Amino acid sequence: MLNPSGSSAADSYTQQITAQGIDILYRSLSRVGLVFSLMPVTTVWVMWGHINPALLIGWCVVAYLHIFSGLALVKLYLRQRPTPAEAPRWGRYYTYVSFATGVIWGGASLLFFVPDSTSLQVFILVVVVVLSIRSITFHAYWIESYYALLIPTFSLMILSMLLANEAAYEGLIINLIMGVVILVHVAQNARDEALASIRLRFENLDLVEQLRAEKEKAEAANRDKTRFLASASHDLRQPVQALTLFAHALRQELHESKALALLDDMGRSIEALNQLLVSLLDISKLDANIIKPDKTHFELQNLIEVLEAEYAPQAQAKGLSFSVKTEGDLLVLSDRILLETMLRNLISNAIRYTNSGGIEVLFKQQGDEVLAAVRDTGVGIASDQHEDIFREFYQITNPERDHSKGLGLGLAIVKRLAALLQHRIALESQLGKGSCFTLAIPKGDRAAMAHPEALPPYLGQRDIAGLRVLVIDDEAAVREGMQAVLQGWGCETILAVSEEEALEKLENHEAPHAIICDYRLREGKTGAQAIETLRRKFGMVLPAIIVTGDTDPERLREAQASGNALMHKPVRPAKLRAYLRSVQRRKT
Repeated sequence: MLNPSGSSAADSYTQQITAQGIDILYRSLSRVGLVFSLMPVTTVWVMWGHINPALLIGWCVVAYLHIFSGLALVKLYLRQRPTPAEAPRWGRYYTYVSFATGVIWGGASLLFFVPDSTSLQVFILVVVVVLSIRSITFHAYWIESYYALLIPTFSLMILSMLLANEAAYEGLIINLIMGVVILVHVAQNARDEALASIRLRFENLDLVEQLRAEKEKAEAANRDKTRFLASASHDLRQPVQALTLFAHALRQELHESKALALLDDMGRSIEALNQLLVSLLDISKLDANIIKPDKTHFELQNLIEVLEAEYAPQAQAKGLSFSVKTEGDLLVLSDRILLETMLRNLISNAIRYTNSGGIEVLFKQQGDEVLAAVRDTGVGIASDQHEDIFREFYQITNPERDHSKGLGLGLAIVKRLAALLQHRIALESQLGKGSCFTLAIPKGDRAAMAHPEALPPYLGQRDIAGLRVLVIDDEAAVREGMQAVLQGWGCETILAVSEEEALEKLENHEAPHAIICDYRLREGKTGAQAIETLRRKFGMVLPAIIVTGDTDPERLREAQASGNALMHKPVRPAKLRAYLRSVQRRKT
């Protein structure tokens, strides 16, 4: 049994269906009014000369007054646009109109009955039957109006035949009664189908509304997730950035082997943490649509050697075999950095989830594509999880959330990058027997390959000595770590916590050769604003890097739109030094 609220909802739903049906009824009448308006004059024309002209004209006038009153009722309905609660009243109005229609046309069969003319009787019979059948379509939405039309129409027609008192009409009367029964049955079926179609329409609208609400809820949850990741990632990146810089500065000072070994262990821990944060950043950059592929034609061999050199020792450390096989001299058309990211994630996953056996990486040409397959003998993936594993944070064998096993972002990044590069990705896997991920990469064209420019020789550890570098960051640990690294490279450093302090410290100094600035500064200011202020002060375009720990897509878009070099915390010292070397080359 429905509770009061459920009963009220059901009543409201039924009321809406009824209102919709009556609305269709009125709008249908406005469309077929012209057809019905021709029927009285046609009837008078056929009957003229057989029936008293005064009777014909009088009947015709009544018929047209009725048609015009019906159309006036339709106009009134369309103008007032009744509420669902008012709809039944308008249904009753239409029932009265239908009853009058039945009386007028049933009266025609009675008034215009000509016993000695079979053709005229057939004409009236056909008109009445056609009217009754044609009316089913729209009267079905309010079945009472159809009964109101049908009963007087056929009752008066049968009465005219009874008054003729001829045996020949008895069979026709029986057939007419059977016809009425059939029409009632057809009308009831039409009503059920008509109301069902309205009900289905409402259910579809409800479903669309539910889907819209669920979509909005999912989008809100995704925005909340993005904001949380952005905030958490930024807060985590600050100390990791400082730790990375201090570790690098310490390595420059240490010479004792035991201390260096401990520093290597610490470096590996920092790198692991850095990789976790990089995964979060990669997802955020994809969300922000700021990754733009730079597709070029290049040989795979160098990339293959890099991957083999890096991952073979990792696999061997777990007691796994690791082999890389290539079939011929392979060229591809892709973004080298993004392709490398995808392959790294696939190989890392294979090593992580394989405990015995090994990993095989195969590159081969097939038609117009180069296939890169990463096959392992690991835990395998059940067929019902082949889609799930490409979702963010989904891991099939890490319920305890052991961060040494990653965050479950690697395959999500691979799928998104594959879509971005328009590379097909396929998976074959069997639970307990291993997996094989295959990337299909367009074949490259040797004639279209760019010839790399010769790089300047590496000048050693102090090749950027003498550069004057301004560092703006509101985190003391990051400023101090950056100073330790830069001074180790022989750079002159100026540290500031804000744009105002930077201006104050540079008041009586020459312009810095380069600026390293955090994106989010105090009081809601940004690094892009601070850099622009300094450029205006010195009247020149100062080389500048924006360093950010943000992963919020909107902040990433803002930082990229500033036009400055963009690096993400924790910045690797080697990457920072490479940028400063380019500044040094331009300066000289």
